[in-house]
Amino acid sequence: DGAAADAWMCYGLQDVVNQRRMIDESPAGEEFKQGLRGKLDALLGLAEATDCRRVRLLAYFGEASQPCGNCDNCLTPPASWDATIPAQKALSCVYRSGQRFGVGHLIDVLRGSENEKVKQQGHDKLSTYGIGSELSRNEWSSIGRELVRLGYLRQTSEQFSVLEMTPDGMTALKDRRIITLTKPMERSRPKAERVGDIDCDELLFEKLRLL
Repeated sequence: DGAAADAWMCYGLQDVVNQRRMIDESPAGEEFKQGLRGKLDALLGLAEATDCRRVRLLAYFGEASQPCGNCDNCLTPPASWDATIPAQKALSCVYRSGQRFGVGHLIDVLRGSENEKVKQQGHDKLSTYGIGSELSRNEWSSIGRELVRLGYLRQTSEQFSVLEMTPDGMTALKDRRIITLTKPMERSRPKAERVGDIDCDELLFEKLRLL
């Protein structure tokens, strides 16, 4: 109707991994698969965009446009920061651990976790063990997503997705390239309400909570 509207988008990199796995396992020809991968990359680019989303969306369909001034990135431009040192730590950890582990395990190594898997793999002996303890798990997860988005790392589409270095990531690590990342935005969350403070079927609520 031409009136203003709100749009809400959420996604996770695991969704992308699952989609890539479905494409790879498809019986379709390689040329068709490449087309699907391109579309998936474009969608990921839109989700992770730090510029005007409308400009990016219309550009995908071949239409040039100006920043809309109305999307989240136009209204609240994402802040960036010099993440060269943390990025070097993350890339080095992926490389030194053999490029065979997922982001959760790599964060455990960077933060110096003493869990059994880290010790079994001997990763508590790596030079990258514990060098990232100053950052939280959420901060490292954000850095990992950004490095994947920028093409320094790739997340495999195997059953147990792992992070691997890309040629660009190897070059960045070797040449100590300056890496600027986007700061994750702080999203406000509503205060949690206890049962009894909200209008609901409390017996049903308890059953759902247990599930």
